[in-house]
Amino acid sequence: IIYVDAMMPDMETDLTKVKTTALPQMVQTIVSVVFDGSHFAVMRLCLVNKIAYFYDGLSMPHENWKKHMQYVLSRYAIRHHEWTLKTGKGKDGMDGINIKQKDQSSCGPIACVVLLKLFMSDHLNLSTIPPSNYRRLALDELHKLINRHQKYCVVYKRKKRIPGMVGFIDITKSTAPPASMEDFG
Repeated sequence: IIYVDAMMPDMETDLTKVKTTALPQMVQTIVSVVFDGSHFAVMRLCLVNKIAYFYDGLSMPHENWKKHMQYVLSRYAIRHHEWTLKTGKGKDGMDGINIKQKDQSSCGPIACVVLLKLFMSDHLNLSTIPPSNYRRLALDELHKLINRHQKYCVVYKRKKRIPGMVGFIDITKSTAPPASMEDFG
């Protein structure tokens, strides 16, 4: 199982011009968070049986996520025809829980919890966690990840503010951490 960024929906991509990459043979599942401008869901592409599962608390039509699927598959030169699109249900890796969103703001935490479940299936039992605790669980796990990998994370402030923009630096290209945040000015 691997995670792949499925792009933002407002970015038009000519699928015939997407640079393809060979997918390692051992990868059988691709997972992505998908976004349609106001709503998040999780897409799980099962490569062996050509089934795309969409874990979406609002059960939006699969058409909302089809471009995301086509884009991700095209990155690996996988034909997107003949795929079955399904809503991810409790029996599809979610401990029997059918995730339902009851408000307009929980799609992000729900997507985070679905990702956690897909990547840590043996360590997380959704049937024991009330949906009202998903936001707290997602934040707790995020804090654990940040603390565990803090030395690899660098956030910097740009001189020209771009709303919502946060930057990350690839530390593999640098031998020393920045002396201060001003180094990124």
